[in-house]
Amino acid sequence: TLLLLQQYYKIKNKHFMKAATLKALVCHTADDAGSTGPDAFFGWGLLNAKKAAETITANGLGTIISEETLQQGQTFTMTVNSNGTEPLEATIAWTDVPGNVNNGILNSTTPVLVNDLDIRITKGTSTYFPWRLTSDPNSDAANDGDNKVDNIEKISIPAAAGTYTITVTHKGTLVQGPQNFSLIVTGVNSTFTLASLSEDQTVCSNSAAVYNFQHTTTTSENTNFTILGLPAGATGNLSASSSSMNEALTMTISNLNTLPAGNYTIGIRGTRGTDVETKYVNLKVYNDTFQNSTLLSPANNTSGVAPTVQLDWAPSANAESYIVQVATDSGFGTLMVNQEVTETTYFLNNLTPQYNYYWRILPKNRCATATSSTVYNFQTGALNCGQVFSATDFSEATIAATANAVASVPVLVTGGMTVGGLTATIDISHTYIEDMTIYLEGPEAIGSPYIKLFEEPCGDNDNIVATLSDAGIAFSCGATAPSISGTVKPLEPLSNFNNLPADGIWTLYAIDKYNGDGGVINSFSLNFCNVTPSSLTVADSQLANISVYPNPSKGILNVNLPANSGNTTLYLNDIQGRRILTKETSNSNEVLNIDNFSDGVYILTIQNGNLKTTKKIILNR
Repeated sequence: TLLLLQQYYKIKNKHFMKAATLKALVCHTADDAGSTGPDAFFGWGLLNAKKAAETITANGLGTIISEETLQQGQTFTMTVNSNGTEPLEATIAWTDVPGNVNNGILNSTTPVLVNDLDIRITKGTSTYFPWRLTSDPNSDAANDGDNKVDNIEKISIPAAAGTYTITVTHKGTLVQGPQNFSLIVTGVNSTFTLASLSEDQTVCSNSAAVYNFQHTTTTSENTNFTILGLPAGATGNLSASSSSMNEALTMTISNLNTLPAGNYTIGIRGTRGTDVETKYVNLKVYNDTFQNSTLLSPANNTSGVAPTVQLDWAPSANAESYIVQVATDSGFGTLMVNQEVTETTYFLNNLTPQYNYYWRILPKNRCATATSSTVYNFQTGALNCGQVFSATDFSEATIAATANAVASVPVLVTGGMTVGGLTATIDISHTYIEDMTIYLEGPEAIGSPYIKLFEEPCGDNDNIVATLSDAGIAFSCGATAPSISGTVKPLEPLSNFNNLPADGIWTLYAIDKYNGDGGVINSFSLNFCNVTPSSLTVADSQLANISVYPNPSKGILNVNLPANSGNTTLYLNDIQGRRILTKETSNSNEVLNIDNFSDGVYILTIQNGNLKTTKKIILNR
């Protein structure tokens, strides 16, 4: 039903609803069930696809579906006229930014909203508040004050008549900047509407964006049109400044060469007395001038890199794709990789040990391709393979025959190694191995990274006795036990662990989500290749081999710097490039507390004099 509503909305409006809009629409139009208002048994009621679709059809004349943005400290206001024949109802919903992990208390009454928005409807001296549940699930919902716990709020006025004012505000500070929200209103009427006839536009900055709208009116009164949210430096023109007829209207946005590459939301507003309607369109602008890509890892002049390594760089707002170039000479005369990708990572495999490599990233969009970029150098290390560590603790190795059974076997790895290659050998007895998902998890000191070795393979076949290797073959399911055997590829690459410290407890997990079959982990071992810097000379950099861990982080970040390196400045930016933390230190071991920030990707810049390197940080609690 939700997909059908999205499809119908796109037919009518040339673009899809935001997730919050769809949520608001179906909750707003649901048939109330149980006690009046929302309740703990029926929620907002029973889904009513017909009413939701009719709300889309009538948008602008008898209903309002609007996607808005609330700025810090702003009060959003809309005046509506009740149709006098049905309840006046207004609903807001918003996708809140991530908060802290729940403390595990069942049905906690402590609010956890990060951005708390509030809706009210007023008429004269009367104020109407949204529904909210009480702490007693058997009690009726209340509507005598703010709702402080939900990111969907609905107000119902059963016997409405006349003109009302809808306001949306927020409490405290909006985290991560402006907050988008969606507004649904029914039980109103308007004498005109604007409908978008154009898809969202993506253009080069040397051209213009053209949007078409349809103005529909039920009277001969004049509607005045204005453009909202026009980016500074751009020029906006309307084919008509007002209209009293049913006619098409064109909005042209030009002079885009002054704009930074990025996404822009621009509105056209129609005003007729107290009736106001705004329709927003999205504009994506690219230009043919590129900034050098920010290369993240391997850091420049890093030595001792594993022969399989992930290249990592920061995204660019001016890029639709990236050209990855890798060479063995700094002039890129002979390219060993010249690949176009849309992600901001790229895996290099089968590199020669003890060898110098150079890499760069050239952003590309529909307007042009960058011709130059920052160049980084790294050197693969020498490999010492055959470092085998076997499990000895099988106290938790039994896989129960009940649903959601978990078995685990640890292996302690020592010796100060850096992972340059890894294989895992496992022996698991289990009937119907399709029940199992099997993971390998790295040490807690490096953030407990994990990969999935198998995910419910092979149906009702029995047992796995195999070595997992990136150089293995795709596994096949044998009819006799062990069903999976030999040297086979894991579901996710073991090279994800490359270049990480190996010391600590590694754990093999076997998870069985289903009833009826059980088993045991009989044996488990890990075979490491230790990678070490070679004797080749690379450009000197004090910051080449710093370590930042754990990454992903749960809130605490350790930064290990070279001893006696003097004052070093740490800068933490969010993925939009906004500076959120700066710290100067002369310590060789520095701890950053990033627990107050929202989960996501951040860029840590470490600068010492003229030397600078960057790391991508993932905060995931």
